[in-house]
Amino acid sequence: MLRFFNEIAVRSGKLTVAFSSWAVVLFVSTAVGSVVTESVTGGFAFGLIVMSFTINAFLVSVPEITGLITVNVLLTEQEALNIYGTGMHFRFPWEQVKKGNFINLRQVTVSIEETYPSKDSLMLCKIEFQYTPSLEGLGRYISASASTIQTGLSAIVGSVLSSQISSRTSQEAKVDQEKIETLVKEKITESNPTPLKMYGIVIDRVSLKDLDYDAATQVALSSQKVALLVQDIAKAMRIDHPDMSGREAMDYALVIGGQVKKQIFDIPNLGPAVNAILSTFQGRN
Repeated sequence: MLRFFNEIAVRSGKLTVAFSSWAVVLFVSTAVGSVVTESVTGGFAFGLIVMSFTINAFLVSVPEITGLITVNVLLTEQEALNIYGTGMHFRFPWEQVKKGNFINLRQVTVSIEETYPSKDSLMLCKIEFQYTPSLEGLGRYISASASTIQTGLSAIVGSVLSSQISSRTSQEAKVDQEKIETLVKEKITESNPTPLKMYGIVIDRVSLKDLDYDAATQVALSSQKVALLVQDIAKAMRIDHPDMSGREAMDYALVIGGQVKKQIFDIPNLGPAVNAILSTFQGRN
């Protein structure tokens, strides 16, 4: 019965239902008011006042960059949702309007960091997504949490990043960063189901912000570079001071390289030699 009543209302249209209802309310309240006030004018004024209290039951205003989902209490859950965009809209009085059903449609930015192995090291990928909730997909959007959307987007591009980076050395991956980013964008576009069907969102931009060694790899590479530098300094010092033992040269090289703190005893002409060595290695960097 309720479904049949709703179908008749839908066929008539929300505008027709609103004005028909207002006409009935105005007529009845005017008649009652005329009897009470013993004046047609007073009755009409009373009718307008009563009708004004019913306006909000047939109209709803949606702010800018916002979507509204109302719930039709006469229908089942699957059919009950109605979506309205920005502006003033006619609605049925039996459509529930709740504060929590006004949904922000502003663009959302999500940053994701994942680590993937290349042929020779681990690579840290920093990806940035910008998406906008879609009015047509608002029902799906409110059913997914922000973390669910982030996890879903990460999964869509994860296969691309994993396969592309694992097939390259770390240096090749860094050189091909733009190419990999293009492949990620294509994957988002061609995914089935699309982000719109899955989460009710439209992807505006995908950017591979950074592709570099992960923190542990960077520390290891830095340590390796320092070790090689210290060895080179020690070798250079023994050339300038043949009487210096290998152990002494390495100790002084560690001090010069800033790796250890040690009191240095005087060695003839060590000062000028150190300055010359530092100038040489600084020039290399």
